[in-house]
Amino acid sequence: MRKRSNKLSLFVLTGCLLTGLFSCTKDLDKQPTNGVTTAIQYETVAGYKQSLATIYGSLVYTPTSTGSNGFLRDYWNMQEYPTDEAVSTWNDDGNVAIYHQLSWSADLPAVAMVYTDMMNTITLANSFIIESADTKIEARGFDQAAADSVKEFRAEARFMRAYAYSVLMDTYGNPPFATDTTLAAGATPKQIDRKDLFNFIESELMDIAGKLPTPGTNEWDALIKGPTGPYFPESI
Repeated sequence: MRKRSNKLSLFVLTGCLLTGLFSCTKDLDKQPTNGVTTAIQYETVAGYKQSLATIYGSLVYTPTSTGSNGFLRDYWNMQEYPTDEAVSTWNDDGNVAIYHQLSWSADLPAVAMVYTDMMNTITLANSFIIESADTKIEARGFDQAAADSVKEFRAEARFMRAYAYSVLMDTYGNPPFATDTTLAAGATPKQIDRKDLFNFIESELMDIAGKLPTPGTNEWDALIKGPTGPYFPESI
């Protein structure tokens, strides 16, 4: 009986090993199956706009672990619940109650989520900034109007990166620091001194001040404030 059991186990083990050795496509060196590569994504202004929307969307829709409420809500919780400005009556998620008790730590999931969300925003922004460099725009053959639009998008991505770093500086002190420049140099991100990070944020904001859309004219502003926009029809 034992010999038969050993033979059966050997048969199952051999089957598992053989299954792992073969690829379903018979080729382990495949391109991404969805077909959306960097070259394809950024070949049009619409593709750049989609990627920019992803950066903005990271403030709400985040790839963090289960239980995240999205950055904006988690960050609001972190800022308000330790004060007397707000009180939560839920206290059933293991996060908010700890804020009220003033006993949070780095082990608190809500604290880690805010950190992860902002690092994700920075990663997305850096990728966009790299792909919207002047050399990339020129190589992709954009006309002047399209190139100007992409450059404006790049300024917005730089603003979002600066904002994310300001959150990290305010709440965590000295986070790992990576920009399009450091990544291009192949440098491994290292923690940055809080003072140096402040100087970087300030210089970024000052540099892009004249490169951002005029207030009230960007796409979302035009949508909700325009006289014929869907939210405010002209008849109202």
